[in-house]
Formats: sequence, structure tokens, C-alpha cells
Amino acid sequence: MELKKRFLRSIIYYSLRVVNGVGWLLPRRWNLWVGGQVGRLAYGVLRAERRKSIRNLELAFQGEKSAEELRGINRRVFVNQGRNLFELFWLSRVSPSELLRQVHFQGMEHMQSAYQRGKGVLLVTGHIGNWEFMAAAVAAAGYPLWVVAAPLYDPRLNWVVAGIRKRYGVQTIYRHHPSARRTILRVIKKGEVMGLLIDQDTRVKGVFVDFFGRPAYTPSSAASLALRSEAEVIIGSIVRQKNNSLTITFRPPLPPLRSGKRAEELVANTQLYTTVLEDIVRKHPEQWTWMHQRWKTIKRAHD
Repeated sequence: MELKKRFLRSIIYYSLRVVNGVGWLLPRRWNLWVGGQVGRLAYGVLRAERRKSIRNLELAFQGEKSAEELRGINRRVFVNQGRNLFELFWLSRVSPSELLRQVHFQGMEHMQSAYQRGKGVLLVTGHIGNWEFMAAAVAAAGYPLWVVAAPLYDPRLNWVVAGIRKRYGVQTIYRHHPSARRTILRVIKKGEVMGLLIDQDTRVKGVFVDFFGRPAYTPSSAASLALRSEAEVIIGSIVRQKNNSLTITFRPPLPPLRSGKRAEELVANTQLYTTVLEDIVRKHPEQWTWMHQRWKTIKRAHD
């Protein structure tokens, strides 16, 4: 069984290397076109993922959108994920200046003032749009950015993705690494930018907060760091426009909510960040990863 798993992983890895090699040669617009076609193919072929995604859309927009609207959103979700993937291939070869020509920043003054305080910045975001592109763009714009990431199942893929990040100056901290927390605190103490994704139900410490009207187990790392440091919390997002340009938006800093009771503070602040992210997803539902089982952890009565 282990041999079969290694064999399948090698097939996936080398297939991606071949596709990456082709994508490396193509201009961005062609990568996006090919990625969109791959996304459409995936929508037709990956039935389990398609069903998972539509179920989550139905849970989120129950009574708000028709079945036809949700099917249309679901198709566009897969198209956008395909475009995101092939855009990464393009990122693996272009210069920071060329990358920045594809991006329009909104609210950059919020990021700039938070960074200039010298107390660190917690850039909180979710799996909205091409979040890897946002990380590269923030670093290309001159901000020392670190991101917390889960290791991929194949170390070779970790090497590829981390290499793309590093090309633009993005440093990766793998969660669950023994030195991860110490490194994160050091980054904040140095006044640098710490990127955190908090919109998925993963195997990390978290709390239950409301997301689309349902209790969702959510990482509390951003709230915990905000409460124990002087770092500014900035919610960031990246959205693909109809012409495939990308808009990165930084919202005004969110001061931590304090009550004197740490457990309550973790919930209140995590809810604050999640509400902002939900608003972004509501406006651009086709750009979020609905395949993820966001409500898989059930809240028990005593939680």
C-alpha cells in the first residue's frame, strides 16, 4: 500500500512538473485560459469534489440563492481554482516588477502605517482568490512577509511551492514544526509581516465562531497573537476581476477586543476577523474554496 501511494504521488508530482514546464513558457493570459479549461474539466470529472462544493454553497446561501445560481457559482469556483494553479506556474518565472503590473492595491496606506509602527503586522486572510499571488505581491511591494503553511503530502511539492514564495521574498513557516511558534513571535518582535490564513477547519487550536450562520471551528492563532503582542491586525484579500487583473485590498487595522477573560477574547476577536472574511466571500463566492469541509467539526453542547 505504501509503495502504491509513493507511486501515485510520483505520478502527480512529475505530471505537475511537466505542466509547470509548459506553463512556464506561456504568457499569463494563455496560462489563465488553459487554467480555466482545466477547471472546467475538473468540474465535470471530479464529481465528489463538485458535490462537496455545492453542498457547502447550499448550506451557506440557503434561502438566498436559487439552485441555478448556486450551480453557476460552483462552476466558476472550479474555473477560478484552475486559473489560480496555472497563474502559479507563471509566477515561477516572472520578475517582481512584472508581477506588480498585474495588481491594483487598495488601502495600501493601512498596511504602510501599520508596518511603520515597527510593532509587527498580522496580515489575516483566507483562501479567497489567488492567495499565493497576494503573498508574492506583498513581498514584491517591499514588505518582509512570512506565511504559516501546512506541509503538503509530498515534500517535493513543498519544495516547489516554497521556491515560488522565496523567489519574491516570502518566507515559509510550517505549522506543527517545533520552532514554529518561536519563529512567529520573533517575526512580530522584529516588526515584520506575518501572514495567517484562518478560514479553514484544520488540526490547529481554534474556537467556534459564526460563519454564514453556522458554528465553524476556526483557528484562533491570529486572535491569540494580537492579544499577546502590539502587532496591528490588517485583513487583506485578493480578488480576480473580470479582465483577470487582481485587486488586493487592505482594510483598516482592527484593535483587539478585550474583556479581561482570555477565552472570551479569543472568540470575540476570531469572530471579528471571520465576519470580515465572510463579507468578502459573500461578495465574491466564486473565488472561495468551497470544496473544503468548513463545517466538519461539530460543536457539542458544552463547547
